[in-house]
Amino acid sequence: MSVIRAKFIRGEEIKYISHLDLMKAFERAIRRAEIPIAYSQGFNPHPHMVFGLPLSVGVTSQAEYGDFELSQPMNAGEFMGTLNKELPPWLKIIEAGEKRSGNNIMASIAAACYDILLSSELKTSRAFIEDKITELLMKPEITVKKTSKRGIREVDIRPMIHRVSFKELNGDNCEQRKDGGLCVGGEPPVSDSGLWLKKYIDGLSDPKLLEPSWPVENIFCLSVLLSAGSSQNLKPEIFADAFLELLGQRGGLVKIHRTELFTSLGGNLASPLDNGVIE
Repeated sequence: MSVIRAKFIRGEEIKYISHLDLMKAFERAIRRAEIPIAYSQGFNPHPHMVFGLPLSVGVTSQAEYGDFELSQPMNAGEFMGTLNKELPPWLKIIEAGEKRSGNNIMASIAAACYDILLSSELKTSRAFIEDKITELLMKPEITVKKTSKRGIREVDIRPMIHRVSFKELNGDNCEQRKDGGLCVGGEPPVSDSGLWLKKYIDGLSDPKLLEPSWPVENIFCLSVLLSAGSSQNLKPEIFADAFLELLGQRGGLVKIHRTELFTSLGGNLASPLDNGVIE
């Protein structure tokens, strides 16, 4: 048996399909590609695939991860190339490595990075948004109402907000990030997600598309690092609501795009494909 960990993108075309449908798409592509995937035993065998931190419906991503257990050894590069031939263009593997460590991807996730596009009723300056970011991070606690199976309860989300920064809509990463001071260990790498951002904003002004809730010029972007995984998990939608409330004017959530997932490695955050994580 061998295990391949793959990083893949999930584009606009499939942002409304469920996590179960995503798994079915991989299962069918694996069968067509004749990948030697391992199956469970019993009356209804299923392929041994585990995916990390399922996305909410409507969210796109350039950093999804899956662990694929194979019945026969296979080179990671061969696995990626063979499977990509059978996957649609909006669902593509961009990196892969052989995993020798024990924990699967779902149990390993500790944090996630998102680009969050928000709109405001009035046009706001970068200085105004950055002042609001500072105000947010200065708060000792940020209490929100969360709905669960046990009902509605109040939760302090401040410990789960590790970094917030203003991001230019021209696709360049902001150089001066506001640090929440809660990131464990060293600062995690920041993925370059400028291309999707520029393309998406340009698309909003296309007259053939539906008009957004607010004018395009009133849209701004925040890059955030939030706790994610089984122990602590802050959904970007909840963070967006908290920031819009702080803004002091009407606004709305335009778009969420995941730029990276992280695991914990020696007290620091690391890529799930880091050699120290998969070896």
